[in-house]
Amino acid sequence: MRIAILAALVILFAVPADAQSHTAMGGGSTAAAYTGGGGGAAGGASGSHAMFHAPVTQFDFGYAHGTTCDFNPSSYMEYDDAVKFGNAVVAAQAKPKTLGEIAAEYRASKKRSS
Repeated sequence: MRIAILAALVILFAVPADAQSHTAMGGGSTAAAYTGGGGGAAGGASGSHAMFHAPVTQFDFGYAHGTTCDFNPSSYMEYDDAVKFGNAVVAAQAKPKTLGEIAAEYRASKKRSS
């Protein structure tokens, strides 16, 4: 009885977990995942699913150009003031009314007053 339990434990711990299995990497061994080729104790397809290699990041820097007049520091505004400012900017950027639109509004106001 003890030998059967011991044999069951050996078999249980000899089977790899899913994350450690060679099938988790798509058919290659764990060594194949790191080296880009097959081999190792489990074998595998050559060149299948190598780890992704990102190029080394290069950090560049530049210089600011311009005059002090070009610099606009950011500032904090109260919410209501910011909404008013935004509405004013949108109104300033709106297309001016055409002559036809002004005439239609004028006719509509004359009909209402008559």
